[in-house]
This record gives sequence, C-alpha cells and structure tokens, in this order.
Amino acid sequence: MNNFFNSNNLILSVKEKKEFFNSFYFLYKSGLSLVEIFKSISETSGNLKIKNLAFLILKKLEKGSSLNEALVKYKNAINPAYTMLICAGEKSGKLEDVLLSIINNLSKEEQIRSNLISSVTYPSFIFCFAISVFLFFKFFVFKIFELLEEGELKQNIIPILLFSAIVKILFFLVILACIVIYIAKHENIKNKFIDLIMNIGFLKNIIKNYYFQSFFTIMSLSYKAGVPVTESLELSNAVIKLESINTKINQAVEKLYKGSDLTLTLKQCDVFTDFAISQISAGEKAGELDKTLEIVANDYENKFDSSVKMILKLVEPITIIFVGLMVLYIAVSLYNKYFSSLFSML
Repeated sequence: MNNFFNSNNLILSVKEKKEFFNSFYFLYKSGLSLVEIFKSISETSGNLKIKNLAFLILKKLEKGSSLNEALVKYKNAINPAYTMLICAGEKSGKLEDVLLSIINNLSKEEQIRSNLISSVTYPSFIFCFAISVFLFFKFFVFKIFELLEEGELKQNIIPILLFSAIVKILFFLVILACIVIYIAKHENIKNKFIDLIMNIGFLKNIIKNYYFQSFFTIMSLSYKAGVPVTESLELSNAVIKLESINTKINQAVEKLYKGSDLTLTLKQCDVFTDFAISQISAGEKAGELDKTLEIVANDYENKFDSSVKMILKLVEPITIIFVGLMVLYIAVSLYNKYFSSLFSML
C-alpha cells in the first residue's frame, strides 16, 4: 500500500473514527489477534484514511511493537485521549469495554454536530440568499438605472451586466465558503476564532458547556479504564481548546501530583459549576467517581443543548429582521433610482 498520509496529516473525522473503532471493536470481540484485526481493516475498509492508518499500525505490530507503541505513533489520527484510553484498557484487561465506550462517545459527538449543522443550515441559507439578492440589485438592477440616467443604456449591455452580476455573486459565495472551510480545517485559526467569540458572554457559556461535556466524558472513561485520576484530568484537558482554561487545569494537575485534594483543587480552578464540584465531591467520598463524572458530563450536555435551542429561537426573528431591513434598503434605493431616472428623462 502506498503511504500517502503521514503521521502529521493523517487525521480522521468523527465519522471516520467511529467507523475505525467499530471495526476494531467487533473484530476484537470476535477473538482475532491485533495483527489479524488491523490486517482485516486495512484490506476491507472502503475509506482510504482508515485503510492507511490500519496498514501503518499493522506494520508496527508486525515489527514487534506493542499496541501502545503503534497507536502512540499515530495518536493525532484518532485523538490522543482515545489513544491513551485504549492503552489503559489493554493494560487493565478492559479493552473491549473501552472500545465500546469510545464508540458511544463518538456517536454522541456525531449527534451533537449533526444537530448543530441541521440547526444552522436554514438561517445560513436565508442569509446567503438575502446577500445574493442584495448583490444582484447592486450589480445589475441599480447599474441599469445608473446607465439609464446617464443615457448610456444599450440593449446589448444588459446580458453583459447580468452575466457580470452572476459571476460576482458566485465569486462572493465561493470566497465566503472558502473562508469557512479554511477556518474549520485549521485548528490554530479555529481556536483563535473561538477565543475571539469567547468575549461574548452567552456564547462563552455555550462553548464552555460543549467542551466540558467532552472533558468529563473522557475523564470518566479514562478513570473506568484504570487511569489514575490525576492522569485522567491531564488527559481530559487535551480535548479543551481554550488556552485560559487549559492553563488553570494544568495548574490543578500540578497540585494533584503534589498530593492536593481533587474536589478542592477543581473548585480552585474556578471554571466548573457548583453542581459539577458537588457531584465530584460526593463521588470521591462514595468511591463512585466514574458514575458521578458521567452525571456531570450529562449535565453539561443538557446545558449545551438548552443553550443552542435558545439561540436558535432567537436566530429566526433576527434573520427575519435582517432580511426585512435589506428588503427595505433595496426598496428605498430602487424608489430613488426610479424617480431619479424618471426626472432625468423629463
């Protein structure tokens, strides 16, 4: 197989990760060895990136590397947190349970993203349509009135103006799409963009809820897999892409390594809700920290869903107001252009 992807640019999407771990889980459950599992995935997968990743891991295993060594080499492809969970699961003999938990978490993440995309599709379409109509009037209709007012309007110019307006509109939409895709594909730019909108109060809470539900889910999974709580906290911190919060959690990790109390240390971070702290405290005392971490993750997920629904309820009237103002602007401009042209002809 041609090694088209290297360890730096081989990154699976959420859907691809789910497919990869599903194959891994069912083959492992059937009793195949690790070499047989990744050989089967590399030969049967229809996805080039999954096929290539399985092939690279297979070659490592065939050379005598452990699963840990093979996965760590390509940890960015499947997420460093998932890599460490698998390694911990293998050591503790809970690999099957860990793989199933990862699949469930990916299904949840996929559902969240799907809901977000479906929710913003309609407002985005209305916004692009309104902008396109505005540009059409600006580059075609208003231009005709200007030429008419100047007495330079000719029959053969109209098709040229129409074609030019369509090209300009399409160019604008393509540029807009490229900017969105570029931001989505580049983690550094995306994180800077997120840091920028974190200055807006209600958006800050939505973003924090989104990251924290993943944070506590990973922490719960890693703790179940036998990873010490300090390492679980450090591992979970990798899923948060907010520098200010990463710094506070890293400071908490350092305190825990020095023997500090988990509940008190997390409370001092001043980034988690009182509910989260109280649940962690109760779980730590009862010896059921993994279960309470799941409860906290679900609480953040519910808050995230409620916040998104509230925002979407506001988006529709805002979109209507935006379109209404644009229509009003076009109508007033058209009215002025029409009467200006009419008076110039008298």
